[in-house]
Amino acid sequence: MSSPPDFTLPELRQFLQKGNLFLRYKGYTGCDDFFKKGDGSELAASLHDGKVGEVLQAATPNQQNLKQQFEFELVDGILTGKIFVRPDGGKKVAISVNEDGTLCACECDKGTLFSVGWNGKGHVISTAKGGKELYWTLVNESDGAQIQVMEWKGNHQQAWGFVSNHGN
Repeated sequence: MSSPPDFTLPELRQFLQKGNLFLRYKGYTGCDDFFKKGDGSELAASLHDGKVGEVLQAATPNQQNLKQQFEFELVDGILTGKIFVRPDGGKKVAISVNEDGTLCACECDKGTLFSVGWNGKGHVISTAKGGKELYWTLVNESDGAQIQVMEWKGNHQQAWGFVSNHGN
């Protein structure tokens, strides 16, 4: 799997608003080869059951209960808005940032505003907090690792792929 081809901003906005998207971790380089390593090395962003306060984590996409679809609700005219997930059989929750920087499930009206961008290698997801721009980061590349927001630190800004579930 790979992210969609380079989009114009209106095309990316339209793609994100279609919903039913999987978020795939693409590593520090953001290269599509990351998806071809096999042996469960492809990772996705997931919640286990979507209870409020549950931390967003990495999961191998073949784990059916952790293969979840995300929805973006963008603010008019810009690539910023809330990100939602509906775990299988559960209610829809928003993604928010804990005090420790981890990403977690919260009530839909309390979701954090995130921005989507491009770092030349892949898509990045960021938010402003405490006067800083913080980026979605997987601290270690393993199943179950927590996803958190961190400052830009060279290659520590990681890329994410958006994969449509339409037709899958």
